[in-house]
Amino acid sequence: AFDLGIDGTLVNPSSGLHVMGWQANPLTGKIDTTVPATNITIPIGAGMTGKASTSLTADGNLDANNAGGALNAVNLSSTVYDSQGNAIPLTLTFTKSAANTWSVAPSTTDPGVTVTGTSTIVFNGSGKVATGGTGTLSLTLTNGSTSPQSVTLDMSQITQLASTPSSLSSSTDGASAGSLTTFTVGQAGDITGVYSNGYKQPLGQIALASFSNPSGLSKAGGNLFAASANSGTPNIGTPDAGGRGQIATGFLEGSNVDLAQQFTNMIMAERGFQANSRVITTSDEILQDLVNLKH
Repeated sequence: AFDLGIDGTLVNPSSGLHVMGWQANPLTGKIDTTVPATNITIPIGAGMTGKASTSLTADGNLDANNAGGALNAVNLSSTVYDSQGNAIPLTLTFTKSAANTWSVAPSTTDPGVTVTGTSTIVFNGSGKVATGGTGTLSLTLTNGSTSPQSVTLDMSQITQLASTPSSLSSSTDGASAGSLTTFTVGQAGDITGVYSNGYKQPLGQIALASFSNPSGLSKAGGNLFAASANSGTPNIGTPDAGGRGQIATGFLEGSNVDLAQQFTNMIMAERGFQANSRVITTSDEILQDLVNLKH
C-alpha cells in the first residue's frame, strides 16, 4: 500500500522508499512520460481555482402526452459556473409547441447575468431526438469574470415517451473553487485527485519497470529486489503497456506460503520433538534403574 510521507510525496510506508513517476501539469493536467521519472507529490489541501462551464448536458424524459403550452411547460433547474468559480443558477424551460416538437428557453435568477440561446427539439416516432439535440447558451456577466461565456447545451439523450410526470436532470463540466481532499490510483497507474467541490483532476502517473530477465533480480529484503547484471537494465514506462503489468488497487496481497505444506512441516517437527523427549525420558529411567541396582 502507498501512503503520503511528511513531505507530501507518495511513499511505501513500510520502507519509506519513494514511489517514482511523473507529475501532472497543475494548469493543464497533462502528463509528460518522456522525461525521467521523479518523486510524485500529492498536494493534499491545495486549492484549485474555479473551472468555467463549457458544456451543459441535459437528459431524461419528456412526457409524450404533455398537452403543450406555457401552463404545461417542464422546467429543468441546473447550475453552471463562471471563470471565477461562481455558481450561476439556470432554468431550462421545455414547452411543447407541436406534436414531437419542443422549444427550449434558458433563464436565470442571477441579476448580474443575462442568458440567451433558445433551441427547438424535434423527436422522431420512436421518441428519440431527430433534430435540435445541441444548442449554445451565451452568458453575459457583470461580476468581472470572463464575458460573454459560451456553454454548449447537449440534449441529444433526452427522450419523449409516455411517462408521467416528465423527469429531467443535468450535469456540467464546470466547478467552483475547492481543495484537494483525497486521491485514487487506477490500474494503469494514473493518480487522480478528488477535490472538495467534487471535481477530479489528474495529479500524476506511477512508473513501472520491466526486466528482460526478472529471475536475475537480486533480493534486497522486505519484498524488494534490485537490478543486477543478470536481470538487465530496467525498462521504465507506464503500467499495462510494453509488457509491464497492471497496478491492483484496493487489494491486500495474499500470502505466498503453502499453508498445507507448512502445517505438515509443523506437525512433523512436533512429532520429532515428542520422540526426542521420550528418548531422553527412557534414558533417564534406565540410568535410574542402574543407580538403584548399585545400591
